[in-house]
Amino acid sequence: MNGITPVGEAQITSFLWKIANFVMDVGIVVAVIFIAVNGYRFYTTGHNPGRRTEAMMGLFWSILGGIVVVGAKFFAGVILGFKP
Repeated sequence: MNGITPVGEAQITSFLWKIANFVMDVGIVVAVIFIAVNGYRFYTTGHNPGRRTEAMMGLFWSILGGIVVVGAKFFAGVILGFKP
């Protein structure tokens, strides 16, 4: 077949699972960094309510981002037929 090897379903599934694992690993690291940065911002706000609100919203979105990354991997596993 002109040097082209056909790709099976198992190889495609394995490749997509590796991509999902990589995205989750990077996403979790980024979420943890953002949680640490916003936690520090929250800790150093003093009595400034505006900065405190910004830091709390940053913490909220960082935690939500981590949850979305983990949920995306879970649903990728369900779609690809893996048992999570």
